[in-house]
Amino acid sequence: MGKKQHQKDKMYLTYTEWSEFYGGHKPDSVENEQIKFKRLPFDHCCVSLVPFEHPYSDKEGNVFELSAIVEFLKRFKVNPVTGAPLDGRELIKLNFTKNHEDQFHCPTLFKPFTKNSHIVANGKTGNVFSYEAIEQEVDEQLAKERAEELERVKQEAEEKRNKGSNSASGQKRGQPLKVFRTGVGKYLDTGITKNPASVSNGEKPGSSGLGPVEAKRLKKITAGTSGSNGFGNFSSW
Repeated sequence: MGKKQHQKDKMYLTYTEWSEFYGGHKPDSVENEQIKFKRLPFDHCCVSLVPFEHPYSDKEGNVFELSAIVEFLKRFKVNPVTGAPLDGRELIKLNFTKNHEDQFHCPTLFKPFTKNSHIVANGKTGNVFSYEAIEQEVDEQLAKERAEELERVKQEAEEKRNKGSNSASGQKRGQPLKVFRTGVGKYLDTGITKNPASVSNGEKPGSSGLGPVEAKRLKKITAGTSGSNGFGNFSSW
């Protein structure tokens, strides 16, 4: 009998005492949770809860055994899972593939289906695949389309570059000769050709075949000039 034997006595219940000893809500264990809710295996019918032999599916992905869903629709005419009206003609026949060990597996990746597998089916053909296979197929298709698009853009850029270079070279070939209109060049006429015979005979160079305006202009240039350094001597050209 000590003086402090009742020192820890309290006038209330603690959280631990209430939850573990004297009542209150006790959380269920993992085993109890699994007993309360257990996912139906993918190869079982949603109506009979037994493995199917002739699987059919609705648009939501719920799988039924043919005989079980036919009897259910005859009686209730609704979807046994969603409760919505369901017509038997809307059901899709599923085509599962089995391996040599008699296990359902993906026909593309050859991986057996498990309770954790993400399984998808083609809405038109009813063929069943793994979602991973569909992702890989889509990625490959997108990569192929992206490569084709890049190649097309590259070809268009190359054609545009070639077309621009061809047009630039064509413009250079078709450019007319420049005729200067200022300084000494304004008196030059590209149509006038040298005539050495007329120069040797003492005629004015380029005067043959000239009109009155050109002859007057040439006369003005040669006026007041003499010797070999004048503008009228074109023999050194």
